[in-house]
Amino acid sequence: MKVISSVQLVVLAFVAALLVTALLQPTVAMLRRKGLPAASPPPSPPSPASS
Repeated sequence: MKVISSVQLVVLAFVAALLVTALLQPTVAMLRRKGLPAASPPPSPPSPASS
């Protein structure tokens, strides 16, 4: 029973994420049509200084 409840939790989280994605897609499409660029990736951490 513990395994079933764990799987159920994962499935519910996945379904909720899909629902949020589907609901936000029209807003994202509208913003892109209006010229807002996609988010850029975060900057990479600085490389260690060579001595």
